[in-house]
Amino acid sequence: MYLSHTDGNETPYVQCPECSAEAYVIAEQRCALCEHEAEHRCDMCAGSIPPEELDSSPLCGWCAHMLSKDD
Repeated sequence: MYLSHTDGNETPYVQCPECSAEAYVIAEQRCALCEHEAEHRCDMCAGSIPPEELDSSPLCGWCAHMLSKDD
């Protein structure tokens, strides 16, 4: 993790949306512990879901935000 941040690369792993462990490997697109495979394309806009927004999968952060608004 340290090398990825100091070299300016993407984060190699994030928190798993299923088990909440810091074990979701971005390159493999699944959790190293529970083997959960999150959606990486938004169901609503078909855009790519960034690694830091996988907790709102199958929606991207923007679409999840828009659906949660009370109008």
